[in-house]
Amino acid sequence: MLRHVFLWHHVAFAPARQSGWLRRWTAPAAALVLVATVLAGLAGPAQAAWPGDNGKIYFVDQSTEPDGEIYSINPDGTGLTKITDNTAYDNYPTANADATKIAFTRFASGALQVWTMNPDGTGETQITTGAGLIDFSITWSPDGAKIAYTSLGGSISTINADGTGNVSLGVFGDSPAWSPDGTKIAYRAGNNIFTVNPDGTGATQVTSYSGAQSAILPDWSPDGSKITYTLSAIDELGGGSDNIYVMNANGTGHTALTNDGVSALSQWSPDGTKIAYTTGADPAVMNANGTGKTILAGISGFQYATDWAPAPSGADLAVQVADSADPVNLGSTFTDTVTVTNNGPAGATGVTATLALSGSASAGIVSATPSQGSCTVTTTVSCSLGSLASSASATVTVTLSPTTTGTVTATAGVDATEADPTQANDSDAENTTIVAADLDIDLTAQPHLGILVPYLSYRLTARNDGPDAVTSATLTATLPAGKTATNLSAGCTSTPGRVTCTSTGIADGATATYTFRLPIGLLKIGPVPVTATRTTSTPADPNPANDSASATCTVISVVLATCS
Repeated sequence: MLRHVFLWHHVAFAPARQSGWLRRWTAPAAALVLVATVLAGLAGPAQAAWPGDNGKIYFVDQSTEPDGEIYSINPDGTGLTKITDNTAYDNYPTANADATKIAFTRFASGALQVWTMNPDGTGETQITTGAGLIDFSITWSPDGAKIAYTSLGGSISTINADGTGNVSLGVFGDSPAWSPDGTKIAYRAGNNIFTVNPDGTGATQVTSYSGAQSAILPDWSPDGSKITYTLSAIDELGGGSDNIYVMNANGTGHTALTNDGVSALSQWSPDGTKIAYTTGADPAVMNANGTGKTILAGISGFQYATDWAPAPSGADLAVQVADSADPVNLGSTFTDTVTVTNNGPAGATGVTATLALSGSASAGIVSATPSQGSCTVTTTVSCSLGSLASSASATVTVTLSPTTTGTVTATAGVDATEADPTQANDSDAENTTIVAADLDIDLTAQPHLGILVPYLSYRLTARNDGPDAVTSATLTATLPAGKTATNLSAGCTSTPGRVTCTSTGIADGATATYTFRLPIGLLKIGPVPVTATRTTSTPADPNPANDSASATCTVISVVLATCS
């Protein structure tokens, strides 16, 4: 919103008699003289106790800080923060539409100029140069691209926020206030408020005061439908009064919001429900209809508020976690990668990422490696990632070693100093299945005797004791040297001294069976040892003790053998 404050007035626009907030610098056309105005004290209403749904309220302190310093405070009176601290005269802080920059005026080295800074006071940058301004009050365009001000020559002017493109609109006045839709600039000239297009065309008077009454310090409502202003009046004895009024943007429907004679500087809240103002020497807040007047607590010494800024849009941090494999064999390692992305619009500071494990399976945290910052590993992972600019990302790679089968659930979270407008994406979880299958290998042998082709028959079995299904397995049977098996089951092959059988799946509790033969006539007299072994299997086999079995037969003659 557009905010207005403590004016520097050129003599050409001041009425003959001035009251309250109109008593400012008066001098010959080329000179300025400051007249400090302190409004009379007022027995104020109760202290504020309502919650603040809007952003910071900005103030200027001229009581405890005679040179003028800028402060901010929360609408509920908490969080008082000094932003500037120097020997220059700083005034009229006003935030841009997304509350990422503060424009203000600074009187130093004999000239009043426009400056900008970050909300924390860093990054001060002078925007205008040369002769400077005649009026403290300035205003941002809604898109944050320009700042309007009153030049030393008295004309309403605009300048780009980077200090380029200084343009005079050709209308003379002060207290510019840019409308929320960007189509008009309200300002004061003489006794009245006018509006003008940002290109200087279409100047239109919207109030009709004269003589002892002057409308000053206009401020637009957030929806652009209304304008508040301060009505400054002189009585017959030369005394003055100041009250806040509201009117429709076209100049109709004028309504007094205060009647105490010492209220000025209205500043609409960003949500349009309340108005900040200054009563006497105290910043205060009231409802948009003039009810519920409350003085802000905890701000002794502050004289006037100049802006009620929108709540910062914040930094929308999103987190995702993804595993490197699923399922994962028991006994192996895998990684969970945590990715933190700042979706903006603001940058994020103090970014932290966490990872916690749960689920039916257990896993140890081997390491955590961040792309920036540092991590601490205990039973969880906690990483300090520092700052993330808008659209930037950071990652943390966590290596895990599962110790039991089941599901490992990795839950990642993210946090930062700034408010996060979208908290639904501040956490994410990934489930990783840890699998194992215990194959129990058995081998039996039996002689088959006959006159034609006596042989030894072998039965190789692989029983899956679980808990998971076997997706693949390779079994081998070691034969006497140089001997080749015959009559092989499907899935088996034989080379001299070896039988190899493969399986593409064995369910939990199921058994795979393979058979083969050794002709007795090809064997030597004596013992015939054969050993079967699980060579490989997926998933991992957690129990190697039952991965092999043996059977021994004895050849007595070319037609006779026994097996045990």
